[in-house]
Amino acid sequence: MRAGICDMVAVARIINATLVVPELDKRSFWQDKSNFSDVFDEDYFITALANDVKIIRELPKELMTATRAVKHFRSWSGIDYYEQEIASLWDDYQVIRAAKSDSRLANNNLPPDIQKLRCRACYEALRFSPRIEAMGKLLVDRMRSYGPYIALHLRYEKDMLSFSGCTHDLSIEEANELTAIRKLLVRIFDKIANGTMKEGKKLSIRIIEMHKRRYASRLSRADNRQGSPRKRKGPISGTKGTDRFRSEEAFYVNPLPDCLCQKELTENENSATTVLR
Repeated sequence: MRAGICDMVAVARIINATLVVPELDKRSFWQDKSNFSDVFDEDYFITALANDVKIIRELPKELMTATRAVKHFRSWSGIDYYEQEIASLWDDYQVIRAAKSDSRLANNNLPPDIQKLRCRACYEALRFSPRIEAMGKLLVDRMRSYGPYIALHLRYEKDMLSFSGCTHDLSIEEANELTAIRKLLVRIFDKIANGTMKEGKKLSIRIIEMHKRRYASRLSRADNRQGSPRKRKGPISGTKGTDRFRSEEAFYVNPLPDCLCQKELTENENSATTVLR
């Protein structure tokens, strides 16, 4: 979601558009009712990018009933797609709504000023709301008071109780049921290790194998990140079109050591023109 917001900032710059503060997804699995201002510092987001893109909090009243284009932007698209196909929508519409924002902008072959804008949006303009910043500081201060090492699980998900020993806020009956389930999974796991499995427990075994693969994959990624920072990998040789863009790692994953923002800005790159449609 964060990456999608930053990419839409860049897209607004490319097509000379005023950006309305993004709406956050409220219909996914998490059922999170938060608005943009609940998570991010909205005022800072607007002012931090004022020299790059004009951002407003909501659509002006005179445009509320205007005919709008609801567009699924093509995945991994370069600047030509936005300058030609998307910008041409201004001929018929005053409002363009991006139905999806994930992976809509290419990683490669974009002008340096657009790449720098993506970085500024991600690492400078998008900071957490004061309430979240204060809560984070409080948590860190409390953990540091117990010693030099801290550990914090930021994804306490709905199914975590099934894989941990925690019975917090459960009734005695629920805690006993959860304990029985864990013991069953341990027995099933032992049978996998011994090379035997029962027909009635194949679904549970598939779930366990899936988590084992995820865990192994995470260990592999952690090992690969040890040592000095990696250089960004280019696209796979011989690939073309969207496959060429898709073959490179996500833009925000590894911006260092060749960070564009470390280079001096030219006069052309430091200027910006914003047009209100």
